[in-house]
Amino acid sequence: MLFSHSANSAPSLLGQTGLVSMPDARIAEEGTLRFGISRMKPYGALWSSISMFPRLELSARYTSIDNTSAFVGEPGANYGNDKDKAFDAKLILLEESHWLPQLSIGTQDFLGTHLFKANFL
Repeated sequence: MLFSHSANSAPSLLGQTGLVSMPDARIAEEGTLRFGISRMKPYGALWSSISMFPRLELSARYTSIDNTSAFVGEPGANYGNDKDKAFDAKLILLEESHWLPQLSIGTQDFLGTHLFKANFL
């Protein structure tokens, strides 16, 4: 489920503003709070994102990965599907203009289990 007021700032399946499962340089309008559930086998995610300031978007998600053991060969191997919790942030460095594209810097899974850790520009 994706809830957004504008196609230009639609959330990805991970909760950050973006395309399918990757972030882009845009963020939601300031003051936007979003919640969602997404599913793209084998991943299922419960997420939320907030844009509290004009150039900053923060998001958090809990992801379940089906049919993947979390602790293979270790105590607790019967834990079930692998789980991941992640916190993301994106900051706009340069707003889009007539001549230049928007430029953002961000990080995925900077707090959490680091299963989907990534930095981007």
